[in-house]
Amino acid sequence: MLLTLLLVSSLLRDNLKPVAPEPGAPVIGKHRPSWCKGKSDKYGPDALPLATISDSWADREEAMVQMLCGDPDEPVFQEQVGHYFQRWANYTGQNAAQLDEYFAAASDREKWDKAHEAACQKVAVGEESPEREQTLGIMRKAVVGCGYEAQVNTPYHLSFNLMQTLKNELWHFDRDAAVPSQLAAIYRVLACVGSSDEKDLSQVAKFAGCRADVAQLDEKKLVAEIAAEGLNEYARLVALQSMGVAKRRAAPLEAALQAKAKDADMREVLIDAPARAWKEWEAAYAANKAAIDAARAFEDKFHGTRKSATKGCLTSAYAGFDAFMKAHTGSTPEAVMDQATSPAGALLLEHVRSCNEAEGRKELAAALGDLVRWGYPRRGPRFLAHVEMVSALSKILADRTKFPLEGAMVSTQFDAPVEIGMKNMIWSPEKGGTVAKVTKKGDKVHVDFKTEKWMEDEVFCEQTNRIAMFERDGTPIYHRNCKATGRRVEKSSTSEPFWMWSQMADGIKPGTFVRYRTGANYVDMVFEGLPIEVWADKKAKKLVAVLGMLAK
Repeated sequence: MLLTLLLVSSLLRDNLKPVAPEPGAPVIGKHRPSWCKGKSDKYGPDALPLATISDSWADREEAMVQMLCGDPDEPVFQEQVGHYFQRWANYTGQNAAQLDEYFAAASDREKWDKAHEAACQKVAVGEESPEREQTLGIMRKAVVGCGYEAQVNTPYHLSFNLMQTLKNELWHFDRDAAVPSQLAAIYRVLACVGSSDEKDLSQVAKFAGCRADVAQLDEKKLVAEIAAEGLNEYARLVALQSMGVAKRRAAPLEAALQAKAKDADMREVLIDAPARAWKEWEAAYAANKAAIDAARAFEDKFHGTRKSATKGCLTSAYAGFDAFMKAHTGSTPEAVMDQATSPAGALLLEHVRSCNEAEGRKELAAALGDLVRWGYPRRGPRFLAHVEMVSALSKILADRTKFPLEGAMVSTQFDAPVEIGMKNMIWSPEKGGTVAKVTKKGDKVHVDFKTEKWMEDEVFCEQTNRIAMFERDGTPIYHRNCKATGRRVEKSSTSEPFWMWSQMADGIKPGTFVRYRTGANYVDMVFEGLPIEVWADKKAKKLVAVLGMLAK
């Protein structure tokens, strides 16, 4: 008997497949599985060494937990179990006790599957739920292995080919500085750091954009969240392991980022720019909290299940936006529009735009959507971080033409369920004239013009080589530079009358000079118009208002 044991031990020793601890991972050592009552009836001790180094090492199906019980009391076999656990520790960051708890639960297949099904039912999102809830729900479901069809049994951190159908993922995640949930944050980080290859500069740059979310991963908060939602032990074990994987992937990228940051320009793009963006956004939110919170509350209604919930929104929407613009205006059309599309202004502007859409003011809503597009992408601190990274990079590329960072590395998918700024909209008034009469008719204002002649500066616009933004594929979008040619051009006409919604009429009175354009909405014998610029008189020296927003 002893000879037999020695022969088995020798055979196992000869076939031992060691796995070395990786930097930062717990060191496992010899381990005896807690769930094994005796030798496996299905797998002998020689099965585990090959499983330790196979491509299916992460498989925790019934076969794997049985293999780990091939000869649980044999010392060399326990070494092999330790090496198998070490591979998991290298990947997940979990120690021997945590891994043993995970495998012990998975060893009772029937119980495990029932717990998995119960967890999936608990995190399910209703079919009528708003898009934001659907998207965040898919993120949370994927973390605990509740995806679609054949993917249903595979948690995100163990599925190397998992594809999820998400709508406007970052838009919905980036509403606040704080992550919407720990489960969603795990998904966000896993998607962001799909690779931990610190030699891949594009991956290091991508990590820089979600680094702030890695810092918000919190095991205690995750456990409390799971308990508060009534999720079971299966969800707790899988979620904790998922968080461990997210942190393990991020660690080498953080080290690589710090190494790259020894170059001042790299540090500016990858560390300083996103940090500035977060501070700027948090300050903007703090200064406009009530108005932004009201805009968010309306957003939930606007994207909700009942259209009737959005009615009567105009007073609140314009109150917040008008108050902001009174404190953040400008003396040129560009300065006024810059403020309207600033990190806080754009959130309040979207409140106004979507409210007008909800109230049936389609043409005005479309025009306000164009105004949003005039600015940069805006949402929360994550959007702003990427915009700041692009801005910083564009300045550096103008001087360091061989700088290794490229636009596509620091940009992101600025997808949204509404119009999103891309700095690619040119406002071009089609008509202009001196106001003769202003007549209010209910919630509409009608404008009639004088017949006159006036002089305008001739303006020539050309594209510069200064990068303003990048398309999703990295193609640059360049700033345009418009300059007066020095020539004065005579214009003469009797401008056609137009009507507008009363909220757009600020600053318009007899004698003012209005540059505007008209649409197709024909009411009371005139077309709806959009007052793009309002000047004190036809000399166009003193700006009064832009798109219904008062100037200084």
